[in-house]
Amino acid sequence: MKKKQLISFEKVNKKVIYLAANLSNHSIMLKLNQIYLPISILYILSTLSCQNNVNTNTTESTPQNYEMIVAALQNVQDSLQLNEADFERVNDIIIKYENESREVKKQKFNNPKSKQQVMQNLLKSRRAELSDVLKPKQMMTFNKLYKESLANERRNAQQEKQLSKEDHKALSQEIQTYRKESVMPVIAEQRRALEAAMSLTDKTQITSLREKTQAFNKALSDKKATCAAIKQTNKPAKVACRRELRNLQKNQEPIAKEFEQLITLLEEKPGTQTIMSAMDTKRDVWRADLKKILDTYTEQKLEADKIPLRKYFRLAPTSAFLLLDPANINQPVPELDSE
Repeated sequence: MKKKQLISFEKVNKKVIYLAANLSNHSIMLKLNQIYLPISILYILSTLSCQNNVNTNTTESTPQNYEMIVAALQNVQDSLQLNEADFERVNDIIIKYENESREVKKQKFNNPKSKQQVMQNLLKSRRAELSDVLKPKQMMTFNKLYKESLANERRNAQQEKQLSKEDHKALSQEIQTYRKESVMPVIAEQRRALEAAMSLTDKTQITSLREKTQAFNKALSDKKATCAAIKQTNKPAKVACRRELRNLQKNQEPIAKEFEQLITLLEEKPGTQTIMSAMDTKRDVWRADLKKILDTYTEQKLEADKIPLRKYFRLAPTSAFLLLDPANINQPVPELDSE
């Protein structure tokens, strides 16, 4: 039997789950194997200006290595376990400065030291913004883990082409089959069970959270579209719109906090506690099974608890699980945009 070519699974994931949709600047819904996968990608680029030898025009686009950055950040999150709001803020900051760094690298400088100074200033600005979110010890841990994780992602990217098209297709099919047969039926059953066990107050709160999330996403998407429509030559309007967009993002934090409080309540309340605990157990099983599948195709063998489940089964995380409509499991599930 011919031995399968091997590759790090974290970059195989790029073609299996992320697909081309992750390069979109809009929040979209991707329907894969009768499962709606919410994919939200929105981000902001701050205006970059340097004296004389730097072009002040910036572009609003996805970093070429966006997926590697996302994977690296998720690996860091698995270790740091930040709350959702803080993790989203860190994600926003990193993406913003990765974009700005890329733009600086494209510029031509008369003096190489000028370019070096601009890059150093960007690093200082990034560090300052991160310090508003992370405590000193968290900052040290984050910097170390992110550097290592991003380096690993880049090494893995170099090996991606080693996986044949046949193996890409086989891996994708195997994961889709597992999702259809072993994940979605459990999610549907447990979500209906949770609905029956919840109080009217809990159900009302989930409905409210679903509506708030949808409204937040729409407002953010509309504002982002407005900013994108403003010409780069109209710099004051562009800067003002981006400022409004950043202010709008702050509305995400109370929604994320309400999610955390509800999850804690359901994990402790008699009746719902058993179901929430059973879902946690199932997530461990899914990670272990995913590891077995991925190990067949990949050369980097990660521990099961390090596998980012959200990348493969986006309805498995607790927040998405709660927002599912038990009466219509295939209904698109809203997810808070990262920006």
